[in-house]
Parts: sequence; C-alpha cells; structure tokens
Amino acid sequence: MKNIYAKIVKILRAHKIFDVMLILLLGLHVFIGLKKGLLYIHGDSGIPLNPIKDLNLVYLWQNMHGGIFWWNLISIFQLAFFAVFEFVGLSLATNQHLFIYFAHTLAGVSMYFLTSSFQFKGKRIIAILSAIFYMFSPWLLNYQGIYVFLPYCVMPLILGLFVRGITGKMGKVSSSLLIMLFFFGIIINFPQFSMFAIAALLMFLYFLFFIFIYKKNVWPATKFMIILTVVLFLTSLWYILPFASYLSLTGVLKEMARTDISGSLQDFGDYGFSTILQLFRVSGAAGFMMGGAIYSEPYLNNLVILFINYLIPILAFSATLFRPKSKSVIFFSLIALIYIFIAKGVNAPFGQLHFLFVNNFPLARAFRTTWSLCLGANIAYAFLIAISVFEIAKRLSFVNRKNFIATIFIAAALILVNGWPLLTGDFFKSKWNLPSFEGLKIPPAYYQLENFLAKEKTDFHFLKIPKTEGLISTDWGYYGSDIYYSLFSTPFINGHPMAMMGREIINAAYSLLAENINRGEEAEKTLSLLNINRIVFDDYDGVSKPESKIEIPKKIDAHFEKEFDKFSIYKIDDYYFLPHFFIPKQFIYTDITPSNFADFISLPDYDIRSGIFSVDLEKENLEISQRPKKVVIKVEPTISLEDENKKTRTTDSLNPEAVYYPYARWKPGSLFYPLVLKREKLELKNSHRNPENYLNKHLFFASKRIFEIKKWGETLNINEWEKAGNCYYQLMEGALNELKKLYQQEDKSLFIYLFAKTRNTYYGHIDKMAVNFFDNKDSQYFEKETPMDKIFKKLKTEFLSLQKPPNVFSITYQFNIPKEDQYSLLVRDKNDYFQEAFFNFSKLTIDGQEIFPSNFEVENGIIKTIEKMHFKKGNHQLELSFSDLKNLLSNDAWQRQLPLYEATDDLLFFRFLKPLSPQEWMSAPQEIKSYTPSSYFFISFDYFVKDGNAGFAIYQDGDIEPKTGKEKPLVLPIMPPSKENVFQHYEGLFKSTNFKSAKIYLLAQQQHGKAADIKYKNVQIKPVFAPVFMFERNSSETTDLEKMPNITFTKINSTKYKVYVEKAGNPYYLVFSEGFHQGWKAYINQPPISNLKSQSNVTASYFNGEISEGEHKNIFLDKSTFETWGKTSLPEKRHFLTNGYANSWLIKPEDAKGKDTYEIIIEFLPQKMFYLGLGISLLTIIFCFGYLIFSKIFKL
Repeated sequence: MKNIYAKIVKILRAHKIFDVMLILLLGLHVFIGLKKGLLYIHGDSGIPLNPIKDLNLVYLWQNMHGGIFWWNLISIFQLAFFAVFEFVGLSLATNQHLFIYFAHTLAGVSMYFLTSSFQFKGKRIIAILSAIFYMFSPWLLNYQGIYVFLPYCVMPLILGLFVRGITGKMGKVSSSLLIMLFFFGIIINFPQFSMFAIAALLMFLYFLFFIFIYKKNVWPATKFMIILTVVLFLTSLWYILPFASYLSLTGVLKEMARTDISGSLQDFGDYGFSTILQLFRVSGAAGFMMGGAIYSEPYLNNLVILFINYLIPILAFSATLFRPKSKSVIFFSLIALIYIFIAKGVNAPFGQLHFLFVNNFPLARAFRTTWSLCLGANIAYAFLIAISVFEIAKRLSFVNRKNFIATIFIAAALILVNGWPLLTGDFFKSKWNLPSFEGLKIPPAYYQLENFLAKEKTDFHFLKIPKTEGLISTDWGYYGSDIYYSLFSTPFINGHPMAMMGREIINAAYSLLAENINRGEEAEKTLSLLNINRIVFDDYDGVSKPESKIEIPKKIDAHFEKEFDKFSIYKIDDYYFLPHFFIPKQFIYTDITPSNFADFISLPDYDIRSGIFSVDLEKENLEISQRPKKVVIKVEPTISLEDENKKTRTTDSLNPEAVYYPYARWKPGSLFYPLVLKREKLELKNSHRNPENYLNKHLFFASKRIFEIKKWGETLNINEWEKAGNCYYQLMEGALNELKKLYQQEDKSLFIYLFAKTRNTYYGHIDKMAVNFFDNKDSQYFEKETPMDKIFKKLKTEFLSLQKPPNVFSITYQFNIPKEDQYSLLVRDKNDYFQEAFFNFSKLTIDGQEIFPSNFEVENGIIKTIEKMHFKKGNHQLELSFSDLKNLLSNDAWQRQLPLYEATDDLLFFRFLKPLSPQEWMSAPQEIKSYTPSSYFFISFDYFVKDGNAGFAIYQDGDIEPKTGKEKPLVLPIMPPSKENVFQHYEGLFKSTNFKSAKIYLLAQQQHGKAADIKYKNVQIKPVFAPVFMFERNSSETTDLEKMPNITFTKINSTKYKVYVEKAGNPYYLVFSEGFHQGWKAYINQPPISNLKSQSNVTASYFNGEISEGEHKNIFLDKSTFETWGKTSLPEKRHFLTNGYANSWLIKPEDAKGKDTYEIIIEFLPQKMFYLGLGISLLTIIFCFGYLIFSKIFKL
C-alpha cells in the first residue's frame, strides 16, 4: 500500500494535468447558484437566445429597426459555442450554465498558466493559489451583471504566452499564433479598446522589463515583438477592415475622435469612486460602490469582509519582503502600482492630468471611465498573494510541518469567503429581481411566434407594440437590454433607440398609432414606407396597454391573424404593403422632415407607391428635380411652440430644495477672499468655450455666495454685504446672459435644460435666504426688505422676460419657393376647434397681402386654397393671427366650488388661516372645455401672494401614474411669494398629451409652516393652434418614368440582394426599403439570361405582377460572393435618401449598355471588406502553420 501511495503522490507531483483537474473541480461551484432549466439574463448580460438562428448576427448589416450596421461579428466565439451545443440537443439553460462554467474555469487555468511561466520555488502550489484567487477575485465581483467576461478569462493566458515567447520557452511564431487565438476573448470588447489597451500594455511592460534585466537579449526580444505585431495585425484584419470601412463611410470616426467632451472632473463616472484607497483592494467600480449589486453592502460596511479586502494589498506587496530579489515579484509589483495609478483616472493624485488627456487627445474618450483598467493590478495581485501565502506557510512549517498545509487552506478559505457571492449564487442575481429570484424561463410563446413568422417566404417587417424605450422589462422577470434581436429572425421594428436613419419615421409611426384622434390612414401609409405588414402586440412587456389591441386595429385596416399566449398578431391589408424593393409611380420632392411626412401623405392624391425625396430645396439635385411629380414645401414658424411648452413644463417641475450649496472656507472681506474670487474668474474664463460648463460654473459660484451669506451674514458689515451681493448678482446675470445667447440658437434643447436649472437655482436661493434669516419671524419676511431682496427683484424681471412666451396668437412663418410657378396652399391642424377659428377669428397674410377665408375650401379635413397662387423664386413670409378666441374656462364656475375661499365675479381669493396638508392646497377643479389631445393651450392669470406659494395644476382624466395608480399632473408650476404689494401676472403654455378631457386646480401652497394667503383673478385658458402649412406644386413636365420595368428581387443574405429587371427602356428609380447608408452599393450585372431566370422562383407578387419576390436564401459564402469584385458601382451622386430612411438609385439605360433585361446587385461594402480581411487573416495563419511545419521538418 505504501508503494502505491508513493506512486500516486509522484504522479500528482509530476503531471500538471492534475492541477488543472483540481481547478476544473473547483469551478463546479458555479452550479450551486445555477438552477436547472433556468436562465440568468438581465441588464447587458445577454446571451444568444436562439443560438443557431443567431449565427446570422455575424452579418454586418441587420434588417431590424429599419436596418442598422451591426457589430456582433466579434461575438463569433460565443455564438458558435451556443450554436454547437444547441445542435447536439442541449437546452438553452444548460448551454448557458456550461458557458459560465467554461469561462470561470478558463480564468483559473489562464492564471495557473501565467504563474507557471516563471521559474521559482514552490511553483505548482503558488500557481494553484493564484488560480483560486483569480477565480474568486474582487475585480470580478465589482464587474456585476456580466456573468461571463471573456477578456478577464484570457488576459493572464495571453501574458503567459508572451512571457514564454519572449524568453524562448516557446517558439516565436507558435506563441504568436496562440496569442492570436486567445485574442478572440479580447475582441468581444471591440470597438471599445480598453481591454486591448490592458493586454498591449501588459506585454509592452514585460518587454521593457525583460530587455532591461537581460540586456544581451534585446534583439531576440525585439524580433519577437515585431513577429507578434505583424501576426496579430494581419490575423485581425477580418474585423479591422470592415470596421475601418464603416468609419470611412460615416461621421462616426469624427465623433469618436472628438475632444473637449467633459466639462469638469465631476462629469467622469469614476470620480469619487475609483480612488487609490478603493483600487488597492481591487474595488471602486461606480455601480458596485453605489449598491448596484445585491451583494455590494457587505463589501462596503461589513468589518470582516473589509478586513479581508484590505488584507489583499498587504499580502500582495508583502511578496517584495519575502522575495526582494525575485524578478517576477518585482515585475508584478510594478504592474500592480502602474495599473492602480492608471485606473484611478481623474481621482487624486494628479487627476487633472487624466482630465487633460481625455479632453485633448483623439480617441482618448474611450478612457472616460477607467476603473476596469485595474484588471492588470488584479492579475498582479493573484501572483503576488500566492507568493506571500507560500512564503508564510513555509516559514510556519519550520515550527510544525502541519502548519504549511493549514496556512494554505486558511488562505484558500479567506479567498473563498471574500468571493462568497460566487459560492452562494448571489453573483447571478440582480437588484432588479425579487429576493426569491432563482432564475428565468423564457415563455414558449416567443419561440412559437418566431416559428410562425419565419414560415413566411416574403421579406417584411413586423412592428412591435408597445414601443421599446431603451431597457425593457417583462412580466416574466426579465429587465435589461432589448432581446428581440436575439429571438426573432423576421425583421422587426420596435422603436429601440438603436435605430439609425429610420428613427424619425419610426417614432412618427408610433405617435400616429398612439394618438387619441383618428389618424389611421396616415398611420397606414407611414407603416407602408417601413415595409411593415404585421403588428405584434406584446403583453409580456411591462409597459404594454391591453386597450391598444382594441384601439389600434380600429384605426387602421388590420385584422386579427394569430395569438400565442400574450402575443397577438394583426395583419395589415395588402393594399398598404410596399415590398422591400419597388419602383415608385409618384415621387415627392420635399424639404419636410420624416417626422412630419404624415402631414402630406394624407393628401387625397398621394399614391401608396411613392418615393419621397427629402432634400434641400435650395440645393436642387438635377437628377431628381428634372423629373418631379409633386413638390411639397415646408413652412417653418419663427417660434417653436414645443420649445415654449418644454420651457414652461421643465422649469416649473424642478425642486428648488435640490440645489447644491458648495462649502465656503473664506469669509467675504477676509485676507484670502480676493484670491478666491480671482481663481473663480480664471475658471470661468477657461470654461467659456463650453456653454453648459460655463453656465454651470456661474451657478456653482453663485450658490457659493449664498452659502457665504448664510454662514456669515449677520457678521458682515455693509461693504462686505454689498461686495458679496454684487458678486452674486454678476454671476447670476452672467448665467442669464449665456441663456439669452442660447435662446437665439435654432436648437433650443440646451437652452431649455439650462434655463430649467438656472431658474430652479434662483428659486432655491430665494428659499434659502428666507429660511436663513426669518425662520422665526413669520410674516416679517414679507414686510421687511433685506439687502438681497433688491438683487432678487432685479433678477426676477430678467427671468420673467426669458420665461414669458411670445405672442402665440400671431405667428410668423418663413418659406422658400425654389421655382417660380403656381402653388396651392394647404393648412391643417389636429385641434377640432381649428377650422371654426380659422374661418371666423383669423387673419392670414402672405408677404403683407391678406388672404381672405373665402379663398379656401375644406377637402378631406384639409383647408386648401380654391385657386392656385403664383409665387416667384425666393424667400417669402406668412403670418397667421387669431383674435377673440373663447376662454375654455367658465369664470362664474369658481363661485360654485367648495367653500375653502371667498370669491367674486372677477376674483378668486384664498385665505387659509392655518397650515394645510398637501391635499388641501388645491381648489376644487374646473373642467377645461374643448380639450383636444396633442394640442397647445395658453394659460394666464393675475395673482397676489401674501403668504405661501401660488400656482396651478392641470390633471388629464385617465392620466395615471402606473406605479402609484394615482392621477399625475400634466403641469404643476409653483410661483414663490413676492414682496411687491401688487398683483403679479403669469403667462404660460402647455401641451395636452393623449387625453380628451382635463381639469384645472388653483393652488395655495404653504411655505415654512405658514398659512397661505393668496388671491387670483382673470384666469383664462385659450387654445393655441400649431397648424401645418404646405405649398404644393404638381409638375406639368413630361417624364419618362411612366413606363416602368418589371422587377423580381431575391435576398441572398442581409448584406446582399439581387434584382432581376425586365422591359427597362427608360430611366427609373429603384427604392430599397432598408436603412440608408453609403455602404450600400448598386452594381449592374449582365449574366446569361438563363442564369437570371433560374434565380427567379417567385414566392409573391405585387401591383398586378409588376414586382415579384423570389425565393430567399441565406448564403454566407460561395463562388458568387466575389462576383462584384473589380466592378464599378453606380455613382454615389445617384444614390438617394428616400422615404425618410431608405436607399434609392437612379438607373439609366446606359448603365446596362442599352439592354432591357439585366440584373442589379445591391451589396453592403463593409461586408465585402470582411471577406477581404478574412482572406488575409486565413492566409496569414496558413503561412504561419506552413512555416512551423517546414521548420520542424528541416529543423530551422
């Protein structure tokens, strides 16, 4: 028995395979937390949910969302892993569990391999300990929500291969090939290159360290670096070339290279979290530190866990004491320090250097968040901790040999305790799940829907309702990124923000379907432009509205087709379906944006088979303008009602108590106070190029003045008061001046946001001063004027001038006529009251000449001039004004409300003699008459506030907050008290949403525990119209487009299509209903006629057989893949944006050399670059293997 035992021990010591087996056994712990048959998906932790189908995601263009450039090519390893195991019959849950196990054990083996690449005593035990630490490391726990992060798994393996290659333990070419192989784990992070940076820097630092230590080996080491760089570059071209092609065709590279993206250190996500103190324990991820993981709390507050956490760096750097001359220990100690310093980013010390780096170097924005870079330190810690534990155990073994094993086990136990979420399964849970969560199961209906839709042989999109807004939530427990792309092979549109060119028209389609007024025909025609012929109602979606299944099919011509549990499918009438390829009969030349196409596609003479060309009328493209059928010209208002509405709603809904007051160290008038002010001026000067940052600095320093006055106010003399007050006024005035500049810009979005913030800060300052000086003086605040009151009064006048809406009852419009001709004027508005108001209360002038209502008629709900008007080319002006519009409130109705106040005919008088609860702030409601969905309203009243806050609230009937089940206010502005003993006037604008009735409450809000004393009078609400004006010109020019060819199109894959053309004798436009991209190229091909006909197995036909659809294929690679190589595509000047998102090409007879039958190949250029890069990469690998075989045979 002793001999057998000795042999077993000898085998275990001699064969590293048993060490690996130990790691594989240790990795089985993941199955403790993984429940059989259940999935673990949330956030961005997505996996292929339909694996074999998801192999199609390797194409660089996907048909979802109307067509987008897709970058799942880099996930080929993950996709292949899941597809193979699905093919052999494993369930998706088992597949995921195996993948997690594989990745987790790969991380351990990877670290074991790296440690084993160095020579030192006790290597096997140290390697095993380093593997255990790496499998349960704090870095992995901080990276919450991502169960498998392949760069983490392979990073030590890549460094280990590099070490072996540069030291000569492995051949230069063979180690380069293996590094290339494991780079598959790194590229999943592409085009983000933080993981590439970690890997490259690790190898480069070891290269520098190696040539510094072994100076005689400089050339061999340099030679290896050259070979590795060349091999990695050439074998990476399969993903570099297509991405470079994509960047060259778009403005993405310019955006990626943009500098000056952050206004201050606080704008960086890691600021205040990835501090040196946190990084020393390999922690500091912002999400983790803020409780983003359900297991975060113990790592932040539990003393035992904190002790173990901070024991990690102590043990790691103790290795330099135990083995001070060890080259590997010195190297990894340096690595730990370097990566900790890099990972701290903008945090101290020297955080400003990183800030300057990110804001001044192209592509440096990739390092805006830097915490993950401490992965390099994590690798170093794994090595160093194993060294320290081994040395401690060895020294203790001198006392008692059993102490060696005990120390190793204690160290391993501490590592496991520190990584307890990986043992208990909490690592796989999310803060979005219930405490009882054990995993998820995708309802079978998803796959039933996929199978049903996939049986269709035609090429179409389905529209998912409700619209997806970023992250999605489902009633079966999933919360995270969109999963539709991974489940369905049929192209879909779900409103996801990922949609590129189609975003505007997609949003318009959803809006038309959702509006509580009948715009069904406009919705149907908009859906036709998007190649949609089915609507899928998804009641699994957490924001779904069951009533939509009843309301929407009534609006459009759609009939119920099929139901799978909570999925309901409705098919739109074929009349409103436009195939993927078509030749338009009517095309419209317009400068109206896609979001407003509905304004003219509802016109009676609109042809469903239209091509809409969105172009700048002043820069006519002659290829289009020579053949227009219809010209529709937009008329732009000089003011935006939507911006005015946002200005009112956004500013008034903010909370003044949320204003931040920075700490002030120096008292106004003190010795150092002038230096403080000079430094602030310098900061303002340095930030003036960025309007948002510049204004924020003004508000920050103004709040600082308020803090100073609050802290030292009673001790300041008059001069100090005036200095602090004047400084405050100058800062606030500077902010207002910046706002005035922003208001002049065409895009008001930044103005609206910053005005809200500025006004909120101003009200907060008023409130803070009231609390500071008059907490116990009740009404004295309203009777006595403080030194700051004069300043607040001056600022208030400027705020009112910015907030007050312009005259919304008289709006001027600008338009440009591109060609002298006769035009019809069309006017429409969604408000039911508009037509009555237009014909009875309006005045319309064009270029100063009045156009009387008698010149108009109503046709299909659109007001249209009876006779056409003649216009010369150039700019023109239209003005529409309304007078005597009715008040939608009944003034006498106020007298019939609850007896909370006194009232007369023209005065509503609140006097509450005791503080009231929030429910008692409101008057009884009054109904707003003629309330119309998606319409604007003007509100005005006079108010006098002695005590409390005045305001009003508008509630729409049926507008319920889902979480609380209570009505939510559409508008809730609050006006703080004024010390001016006169009535104040309020004017504002608001817009209704999707509701047909509403009521208004007047408010009397108590302040600081005081009873409210408020008066109102002249309360009015009037409709504000936002009509759409269009000028239309129908062309009388003759055109060759009446005689159109017949086409048959076939889908080869999502990046390539073929169109068989017959009877093409004249120029025509070919529309391809896929997201516009310069990467789409059209080639004229003329193979033998027999080949063309053999490809046209028709599966569907449209428009009386003029358009046919051939049988679709899914060919990734065959001999025809390269048929367009070397051929010239149609010129880009004949490639047009059509229908708001799609591609179209003008095809001329000379393109086909006068032939009337030929083939057009539509191909996505970046995919061709992928094939080219793949070819170069494969040839490089073949060459390297050939070299290795050759050198082996001839012993080179």
